[in-house]
Amino acid sequence: MLCGICKQTKATVHLTQIVGETMQTMDLCEKCARTKGVNDPTGFSLADLLASMGGPQRIQPPGESGEIHL
Repeated sequence: MLCGICKQTKATVHLTQIVGETMQTMDLCEKCARTKGVNDPTGFSLADLLASMGGPQRIQPPGESGEIHL
């Protein structure tokens, strides 16, 4: 799976946000994750990251994919 930002490097950081019945996920390479502040929990917002990219890459109800991202 490629990074959702640069589309060139293998994604190794997998983020998931669940709000109500909606799950949004973002897969990033380490470089793009650092650039977007993912390593700083006080300054990172998945919602802001997704909005800056034009919305979520995938939206699905919890449990449909069978994947668990931490």
